[in-house]
Amino acid sequence: MDPSYLRSGAPLGPQEWRHIASHPVVAERVLRDMPGAGREIASAVLHHHERLDGFGYPRGVRGDALPLNGQILAAAEWLMALIEGSMTPLTRASVATKLIPGEFSREITEVITAASLSDTSSAPTVVDPVPLESAIPRVISIASVLRRFQQSRPWIESRISASSPGLRAVLEAGLNRLLRIQTAFSSTGLDTDDPDGLFADLAEHRDLALHAELMTVVGELEWRLRELERESLLRAGLLPPDEGAVMEELLCRLKGERSGAS
Repeated sequence: MDPSYLRSGAPLGPQEWRHIASHPVVAERVLRDMPGAGREIASAVLHHHERLDGFGYPRGVRGDALPLNGQILAAAEWLMALIEGSMTPLTRASVATKLIPGEFSREITEVITAASLSDTSSAPTVVDPVPLESAIPRVISIASVLRRFQQSRPWIESRISASSPGLRAVLEAGLNRLLRIQTAFSSTGLDTDDPDGLFADLAEHRDLALHAELMTVVGELEWRLRELERESLLRAGLLPPDEGAVMEELLCRLKGERSGAS
């Protein structure tokens, strides 16, 4: 992949996303007849960005169509990203598998959960955690995106019913992922009309473990929304331009922005 596409904050259009989305396919073709690699390794690499629930790329395969070796490599790469970007990666991984279930098989999530429970480095330390008050605007931002999602449901469903099979699959995957994020947000108790009061109550308890878990949950929900945007843009880049514009309009609706298609 072009290294410039991987820089944090780099603006990516449809052509750039199409380039990124092709790398598992290119890698599979390189590896399948390579001495020391072969078709099984090539298959794992082809599927390393796929997810069991169909929210992945380049093919959006789901269920039994996603081989175990691909799941294992996908989970390993995901965990490495958490290790590089989090002080408590296994704790975050455990939180993620509970908040957004269905990405990996039960066997894989059980291994991740067992590892997080045995990881003593995940325990709260004496280092002062991020102030709880800093989470309030972040929670409000998450709630705003999900509120705009609910307002856009009729628009999304009308596009699904009128779309080609390719666009319909992308829209349905995005819809299902948004519903999971919404369910996860509600399950945390963070979807309150009084986030200031909620965090004031939590601060009074001075429960370091609860504090750390809550900040992990907020960070994970933010990451999932960014992931949704990235994956949707990537999938839009694989569609014809007019269909890709529908996905871009959906993302603008979620962010409360005007799109060129509006």
